[in-house]
Amino acid sequence: GRLSRVGMPGLAGNDEARTLPEALGRLAGNRGGAFTFVDAARRERRFDFADLYAEAVRRAGVLHALGLQPGDRVGMVSHDDAEQLLTFLGAVMAGLIPVLIAPRHLRATVGAGHDQLGHILQTSGMAVLLVDAAATDELSAVAGGVRVHAIGALFGTSTAADQVKPDRLPRPDPDAPCFLQFTSGSTGRPKGTIVTHRNLLAGIAACTVAGQRRDGGEDRVVSWLPLHHDLGLVGFCLTPLLALSSTTLMSPGLFARRPKVWLEAIHATRATV
Repeated sequence: GRLSRVGMPGLAGNDEARTLPEALGRLAGNRGGAFTFVDAARRERRFDFADLYAEAVRRAGVLHALGLQPGDRVGMVSHDDAEQLLTFLGAVMAGLIPVLIAPRHLRATVGAGHDQLGHILQTSGMAVLLVDAAATDELSAVAGGVRVHAIGALFGTSTAADQVKPDRLPRPDPDAPCFLQFTSGSTGRPKGTIVTHRNLLAGIAACTVAGQRRDGGEDRVVSWLPLHHDLGLVGFCLTPLLALSSTTLMSPGLFARRPKVWLEAIHATRATV
């Protein structure tokens, strides 16, 4: 029973959350820690927990304004980890089902890459694909009937029609899909897996039970893992977020070119995970 709960002391509150939106709601008003995103050019964007939650709610409103309905699939592929995570959280808060796609598919308009992207678009049943601005034209050409939007432009500004209060957002069932995750496709076509809210929170609880946190959010986390990767998204992003652990997420491309920056960030933040 312990692994099916996230209501353990130190994990963003003592009451049991049954879904990711319920767990995220505990971040509202919390200024005690932050997520820092470091892009490929070493530029930083910092959000404390309260700001992260507020931005997720704002993005939920923007997605609702597109006419999307709870249960719709929303694909997202970007080199910008901040945009990916904020949009992922916004989609979940809106009752939508995000599909994180590996950034290499931004270049996958011919050959096997084209076939894999088309396979993901078709099998996921996504209604909208959100991409980096530079790739909108190319991916629109291979997206079939899927609407393609540039992430930055879509969420860059809000209107009154986009505003939504957290208590007006959908309340998903714990056994409803939270997100879809696809395998890498390195040995065949990517295979999709449905991850329910109950699945996700059980996995996060397992990470925390295994000791990857300290009570009271004392852990400090540094990761370069991509967000479309299970360990990158769940292990090094959602788990520390719900544990209220300050976290630095750096671009995988930056780490690949200069591995030393990962060690420097560990040193600078005195990271424990």
